[in-house]
Amino acid sequence: MIQTSIKGKQKRPFKVRDIFRSWLFVLILAAFLFTFALTYFTQHKQVEFQTNKKLVGELSYFTEQIEDFDQRREKLRQASDEVLLSKAKLMALAIGHDATLLSDNWTMRTLLDVLDLDAVYITDSTGMIRFSIPHEYEGRFNFSDYKTTSPYMALITRTLSSIVEDPRPNDADAATGVIRYQQYAGVPREDEPGIVQVAYSNAQYDSAIAAISLENCATGYTVGTNGFLVLLNQNKPISATTAELLASPPEYNASAVDKGSFSILYDGARYMARACSSGSMTVLAAIPYSEMYEDIWKVLLWITAFYGITFLSVFLQVSRLLDRVVINNIQKTNKSLKRITSGDLNERISVTDNQEFQELSGGINATVDALKHFIAQAEDRIRAELALAHAIQSSALPSVFPPFPERREFDLHASMKPAKEVGGDFYDFFLIDEDHLALVIADVSGKGIPAALFMMKSKTLIKELAESGLSPAEVMRQANRKLCEGNDAEMFVTAWLGLFTISEGRMVCSNAGHEYPAIDRAGKGWELLHDRHGLVLAAMEQARYTEYELTFAPGDRLFVYTDGVPEATNAQSQLYGTERMLAALEKAHGMNVEDTLRTLHEDINSFVGDAPQFDDITMLIVSLPQKATPSPDTRREQAFVPDEAATEQALAFVRTSFGEMGASRKCLARFGVTMDELFSNIVYYSGATQVTVLCEKKGLDWILTLRDNGTPFDPFTAPVPDVALDVSERPIGGLGLHIVKKTMKSVLYEYKGGENVLTVTYQDEATP
Repeated sequence: MIQTSIKGKQKRPFKVRDIFRSWLFVLILAAFLFTFALTYFTQHKQVEFQTNKKLVGELSYFTEQIEDFDQRREKLRQASDEVLLSKAKLMALAIGHDATLLSDNWTMRTLLDVLDLDAVYITDSTGMIRFSIPHEYEGRFNFSDYKTTSPYMALITRTLSSIVEDPRPNDADAATGVIRYQQYAGVPREDEPGIVQVAYSNAQYDSAIAAISLENCATGYTVGTNGFLVLLNQNKPISATTAELLASPPEYNASAVDKGSFSILYDGARYMARACSSGSMTVLAAIPYSEMYEDIWKVLLWITAFYGITFLSVFLQVSRLLDRVVINNIQKTNKSLKRITSGDLNERISVTDNQEFQELSGGINATVDALKHFIAQAEDRIRAELALAHAIQSSALPSVFPPFPERREFDLHASMKPAKEVGGDFYDFFLIDEDHLALVIADVSGKGIPAALFMMKSKTLIKELAESGLSPAEVMRQANRKLCEGNDAEMFVTAWLGLFTISEGRMVCSNAGHEYPAIDRAGKGWELLHDRHGLVLAAMEQARYTEYELTFAPGDRLFVYTDGVPEATNAQSQLYGTERMLAALEKAHGMNVEDTLRTLHEDINSFVGDAPQFDDITMLIVSLPQKATPSPDTRREQAFVPDEAATEQALAFVRTSFGEMGASRKCLARFGVTMDELFSNIVYYSGATQVTVLCEKKGLDWILTLRDNGTPFDPFTAPVPDVALDVSERPIGGLGLHIVKKTMKSVLYEYKGGENVLTVTYQDEATP
């Protein structure tokens, strides 16, 4: 760019490309204007020459037409005879095709109109007219009685094939004293012996003759688009392009006839004209100057477009050369620099069209490489620090389960899946004394290191206050007050705290703006507990908090979580929601606390899919207190209709029954596989309409009995599959039953009372 200054004041810099293009534009515009003026002068002369030539051609053509007038008039008469005869033949053909037309007056009149005829006469074999239009001749006129029509009788005997007359006076009109002429033509009838005669009126015939009369020869004749022609006889107009010209012809100098072109003024417009003589007549032809010069502007428009395109092409080509050599390389360099300054350090500047830009590219790339090296070192340090922070945060959360193996009154499990290396969620549980268990779950606003630091501070503070013997509401109040101190970052934390008295099965809780807990009363189904919320911690120092009490019975469960669970989002921006959460908890019915959380995590992952995780997912579940010890001998029985839908229902019944009897996770897992295999065989192969499932516990033995009314069949008589074979070589079937026999204590089958009875026994470890 070029900069100029006047008296110390800096002006806006000019771009090299702008200066170059400005001068190029001026030069090409000057060349264009000169070419335009030269072309205008040349085209003006060319148009006058072409117009004069056109006038000569029009006059020559028109005078030839006048000289051929008599010959064309005779040809027209012949053509008229041929047309009239052809229409007579068409009428004969129509009657021959459908003789009923002679009784259909409307159709015959329509046919006359279509053929443009004035009259039609149809005779029988005697020459008597039996049908005619007009009708007054029917039954009254016989062709053989009159001199003008008797020659037509030869058509009946087909001595003649057709007759065409010259126009003759109409007898009916002669009586009135008005002489009218008609032209007649006749042909034989096609359907029977007789005559078909048709007639033109004198008006129809005369209109055809008038078309070639001298008085009409110039009517409508134009020269060019808007020019005209006038035929004069001894300077009197006898025919012209328009009636106005005939009534008021243009004035011209008679001495200019046959001597070249001249100008005339007519109706306010100027015309170029020529005149020539033809015998005693004169022909005048003229074209308006406005029409002549219209073509010039069309040509000039095309020339303007041509030179405009030429100018643009030259301008673009020269500009392209400048852009390619200098401007584009500068823009490429600037574009890469913008990407680099935006954070893309993998961008490489590769402008090598000339030595100057090649050296510039190399210098910038070397600088970026050095910067990348320093950034990589810094990232390694940050990554190591984040890993250390993650390890510290993970170690601060209880991670050994079961956490209190010596305590059998309750069971609990918890998990946290941070959205980043470190998160803002946390959970905690600790025994304040032998009879009091504290449960905490919280969610700090924000993500990353700041949230993790605030989380550690909040966790430590809540634990210290809870261990000091304060009530849950007081713990929240004092924690809120302390967290408000020095909270310049204006962070806050939602928290839920429960203090459980183990011996009484009673829990006192307080909620500081956290999610609603979910509770399952003795396996009756999960539901949200809409407890009363207080303000989030660290939002307002004077905030007050309330508490509420829960009483637990054998089999009750409590589930608390952070908002990362219901707000988990899939690729379609749909939220997981509390309804899906409760449904997943129901799906885990009969599972222990660890498997319940695992099932819920799997359901969330299946819903989210490949969508990124935006928030920490933290969950804690507690069974308070542990289910009562089952009686030594317990029995549960239920009947099912064996179909696909009943398979899941029967499996849930077995898990629930054995789970409530106190079966171990291993025992439930074994019976899950066994039940799925055996019940599926009954559904698909037995043909049974009812199956009864019986679950029993006798001492250390867990017994599952299936009774169905299907076809007698012992499934364990099938050959043992060869498990050493490759999967692709092994026959389908038998493997599931083989696994059942291997994993169970005993498998017995009998057909008894019209039912298949299959009994499977599993011996579990001693149940505490």
